[in-house]
Amino acid sequence: MDLGTISKGDEVAEVRLATFNVENLFARFKFKQKIDPNKAVEDGWNVNETAFTILSPEAKRITGQAIRATKAEVICLQEVENLDTLKKFRTDYLGGRKAYPYALSIDGNDPRLIDVAVLSKHSIVHARSYAFLRHGNSALFSRDCLEVDLLVGSKRLTLFVQHYKSIMGGRKKTRPRRAIQVSKTKEIIRDRVSRRGEFRPPALAEPDVTVSRHPAPIVQPSGRAPIRQWANRLGSRR
Repeated sequence: MDLGTISKGDEVAEVRLATFNVENLFARFKFKQKIDPNKAVEDGWNVNETAFTILSPEAKRITGQAIRATKAEVICLQEVENLDTLKKFRTDYLGGRKAYPYALSIDGNDPRLIDVAVLSKHSIVHARSYAFLRHGNSALFSRDCLEVDLLVGSKRLTLFVQHYKSIMGGRKKTRPRRAIQVSKTKEIIRDRVSRRGEFRPPALAEPDVTVSRHPAPIVQPSGRAPIRQWANRLGSRR
């Protein structure tokens, strides 16, 4: 988590950002032990003989506690099942709409139905998905590259919320796919910056990036946004 600054005329506003991989934030149920799923529905539903339990309520509580501890105004999230799940999590563990009035998640490409998302105290005024982009016969992004504009005072702050291909299967094997995703993300960000009427340094939120040395910004913000960005160096490292 870092503090980003945005120029507001002669004033400078600080925005506290956080990025958090909530690791399978589902609103799903699971069968209890020793329950045969095929037989569980044969005789309909009996309120006294429930076959399901809520998936990981304790994990959700701990996740909510960790997120609240960041005291972030804007939280970029990874591995969220859908928008309804995000809103329920917000209600049950984060203080509801009063804490984060704005919530956003768009269905992405992961077959496990885990998407990227945003919770914000600042209004969301623009959102764009890049989940439709293709590389050969498959989706270019494993989940999405979610572009989000927030209105902070009278200025916009642009976020690019990412969750690159995991390294499961080995870094060497997965590195080419990740490098392609990083390269396209940089292209998207540079194109967005070039089309702006004013300079607003973007922030890239990606929680699964291992940075051991030399963190570097995607675009040099000339000291106006001290948010550390790492994508410039990912191609050579991952």
